[in-house]
Amino acid sequence: MQYIKPKKRGHDDGDARSVRINIVDIALIIVLVFLVLVAIEYFTSFSFFGNAGSSQTIEYTVEFDGVSSAMANSIAVGDTALGSVGTQSLGTVSSVKIEPQVKYIYDPASGGIVQRALPADAAGNTPVKLCVTLQVKATYKAGAGYTVNGNRISVGSPVNLSFDGFSGGGSCVSIYGVY
Repeated sequence: MQYIKPKKRGHDDGDARSVRINIVDIALIIVLVFLVLVAIEYFTSFSFFGNAGSSQTIEYTVEFDGVSSAMANSIAVGDTALGSVGTQSLGTVSSVKIEPQVKYIYDPASGGIVQRALPADAAGNTPVKLCVTLQVKATYKAGAGYTVNGNRISVGSPVNLSFDGFSGGGSCVSIYGVY
């Protein structure tokens, strides 16, 4: 007596497996791909949909430490700041603030911390702290922050600037919108 295994619906007897894809499977795959793309767009600075961000005028301040007083005095309001690599404008100087460069030391006589100005060099130039505020039209995009001609500007990040008579690297200490 021979036993015959009943056929299951939708399967053949051959060794090859057949996979049937229907419209529901395709729709489910499309929905999953779309959800992954939306998650990437939302949680990263990468953009699939070409969101260029909003353009607005900002002022940001860059602080340089240990600058020669002669070089610091060469920067004036209205000067154009260029990136140290290339000739792209990173803004127009709207304010220059020069303060003596100080260091904090322990004073045994008073028992506390006091500040002392750094001494002048052989040429008589005293090192100063230079704060330059620049005004520029920047692009803001959530997740990426502000960019100026492709250069990212953020508080605490290093910024390399070139002026006529001065070139150096400082740190961005503030950013605010100009309305």
